[in-house]
Amino acid sequence: IPNSIHAIIRDNRGIQLIRNKKNLWLSETLNTGIQKSSGEWVICLDEDDWFYPNALSSLLALSDNADIVYGSLMQDGRIAVPAPQPFDTELFKKCNPLWATSLTRRTVWESIGGYLTKNKAFYQDWNFWARACKAGFRFKRSDALIYMHGSKPESMCHAIEPNINEAIKLSTEELYE
Repeated sequence: IPNSIHAIIRDNRGIQLIRNKKNLWLSETLNTGIQKSSGEWVICLDEDDWFYPNALSSLLALSDNADIVYGSLMQDGRIAVPAPQPFDTELFKKCNPLWATSLTRRTVWESIGGYLTKNKAFYQDWNFWARACKAGFRFKRSDALIYMHGSKPESMCHAIEPNINEAIKLSTEELYE
């Protein structure tokens, strides 16, 4: 673990380092972190991503009458804007209309049973949002630029590109039940 991580933990009493004894894959790791957290709201951020200044406050400012608040991201020098609302399960069968890094009430995660962990659960966020939509949770979009999305050649998304259709099928199959 880099010294910078230890310094952040030392200087911020609310941050806890959680180390898994084995690779739990992304979904189970996210579930573990959220389970050990205590806030009303949760937001996940990959290690190669970072928030823009005031991103979290801009999401929280829109959190009244919403269970999930999301905004735009920057990737490869371009701003990616999520799909407009309203969301329904038919939309989730075609695409993932929002990003993994979205502000979510903890009660959403608790109610739908967290992130899917079967088959290493690629596109776990797509599945999570689809199940939240199916359960009737409320989504709200911010016009704010929320985070910079990194994309390393060894990332999970690049690893599944050859089998992307199978990964999407596994991530959305519950919508067809």
